[in-house]
Amino acid sequence: MKICIKLPGLLLGVVFILIPGFLVSQESGTSYEIPKPVSQTFTVGVSIFKGRNLSASNDYLLASLPQMLLSGIQRVPVHKLNPEEHEGFRLRIIGQSLEKERRALSTLYTRQDSFLFNPPTKAEEDRISKDLGAKKGYISFLENLSGEDITLPGELPLYMAEDNQKGILLDHPFPNPALFSRIKNLDFLVWGTLEEAEGYLFLTVHSYNSILDTETVLLQTSGTNRRIQEKVRELTRKIYPQILGEPVGYLNLVTEPSQSTITVNGKIAGLGRITEYPVPAGEVEIGVSLVGYKEETSSIQIKAEEIKDIAFVLEREIPRQIAITTIPSGSRVYLNAEWVGTTPFFFNYQGVPGDLKIINEGFQEESFSFIPGKEPPLSITFDMQPIIVDQKIIRDSKRGEFYKAFGILALSIPIPMYCYSRAENLLFLYQQSNSSSQELLREAEIWYSGYLGTLGVSLFLIADMISTLVTYVTTSTK
Repeated sequence: MKICIKLPGLLLGVVFILIPGFLVSQESGTSYEIPKPVSQTFTVGVSIFKGRNLSASNDYLLASLPQMLLSGIQRVPVHKLNPEEHEGFRLRIIGQSLEKERRALSTLYTRQDSFLFNPPTKAEEDRISKDLGAKKGYISFLENLSGEDITLPGELPLYMAEDNQKGILLDHPFPNPALFSRIKNLDFLVWGTLEEAEGYLFLTVHSYNSILDTETVLLQTSGTNRRIQEKVRELTRKIYPQILGEPVGYLNLVTEPSQSTITVNGKIAGLGRITEYPVPAGEVEIGVSLVGYKEETSSIQIKAEEIKDIAFVLEREIPRQIAITTIPSGSRVYLNAEWVGTTPFFFNYQGVPGDLKIINEGFQEESFSFIPGKEPPLSITFDMQPIIVDQKIIRDSKRGEFYKAFGILALSIPIPMYCYSRAENLLFLYQQSNSSSQELLREAEIWYSGYLGTLGVSLFLIADMISTLVTYVTTSTK
């Protein structure tokens, strides 16, 4: 939409003709665009509370109480502008535009004043004069602009202040909420003060609406620590109508299965369960959905301040059959670590989450995850990649095995040799004693048996060493 003002040199007055999209007069050929809002959101901020004479045991309330309010406000998706806010929003848009244009006009005047000491060229002087005329004309246009000519949406998306989005409370508004909100670009600000006297706490919570430039006392109460926290929880519910911009009711909703997505008036509200979820009073559209189940929708009526309890149980759809194939085939298929079949394999998917693993000897393991709310393809094919091993690593490994077998063999050889020599010595002593000592003969037999046993072990170790040597030589030639 634009407004055109034409300045006739002969007419004493201005005659306006109203046509769709324009205000036309008999004056100039200049056309001015109607200013638009800088922000298309309703920005809310929550500040840390200010404390006076608080004991160490109650000091934490300065942050925990506003955090309770912050967590509740974040659940509101939009703000509906009432008639007073519509008018205030329009006036603010005009005021912001006037401020911007007046700064630009001041800059042009400063530039024009500098011509006294630094004469400009004719072209530059004409340009400055033309810009001054244009700025004055646009400022005059803005000063006479009706707020009704600015089109605004019926509702704005709710946006938390940047620090609040990160879970950080804003500073206490200084020097006043109006200037603080202007600096932080806030449309709505919540802050409070907490004082302690003789063991009792005194709490005051304020709000400031920068669109209307109005400050409101939301809560004034006193009592124990526990009572103060209960009052703030109650305030969270009372503040919803101001944030939402209209009367509010509340939904308690639970679903089965618990992974179901809940939508309220077309916007996602949660998964499985929502508790005291704020909704505009009147007709509310509810939807519950989950992959593999039939979607459920319902339209309900809810009154202001009413709390309504609802439950949804979704019906399972006919399972989808998903084809799982691999190249090469014959791979083992595991679902949630449990073997379910061998490829090619047809899997009955019922919309529940799960992790699929494909295993084939000599190939890298493959996997796929079934995620609720995300539709899987009807066919899943895995191109199995062979496991590639560095031959140098294999060769070094086999060489190490050979050295190990050789070392063990070398350590074992002295044992049968010692047993044999010990048996021979005892047998010699026995013969020298004219075979009169049977004790020497029995001991010689024991050592000879040890010799035979350890000799068998050594022979086994020799065979093992030869086997590892052959493997090592074979690997080295590849």
